[in-house]
Amino acid sequence: MTDSIRALAKSYNKLDHDLLDSILEDNIIYESQNVLDPVVGKANVMDYLRAKFDAIRVSNNLVHAEIGFLSENSQDPCIILSQGNKDNKGALILIEENNNKIARIDICTIAPHWSSAIRTDEYPK
Repeated sequence: MTDSIRALAKSYNKLDHDLLDSILEDNIIYESQNVLDPVVGKANVMDYLRAKFDAIRVSNNLVHAEIGFLSENSQDPCIILSQGNKDNKGALILIEENNNKIARIDICTIAPHWSSAIRTDEYPK
């Protein structure tokens, strides 16, 4: 498993986008199945996540990012995202890496579905 997936999960669990500054590729793409246009570029993604985490913090409806796997051989790590409580699963986060930096983040609410992931009960802090 990559350190990047754990760092991303930790940033969601702590609502701290600054944890990602050194591991995001300059031309990163952040895309959600619920948003029409992707967010492109490190500065834009950092701004987006800052605003998103601020909104979550204000709502007091915290997120829980759990490490998971898309296959039983633990070769395809992902993040299973819940909001409010750990049982309220809502999304799966996938990443692509390039030279040990995150090049792409995909927020999947439809396919693949979070229920297809193998849970680990690991919530990086």
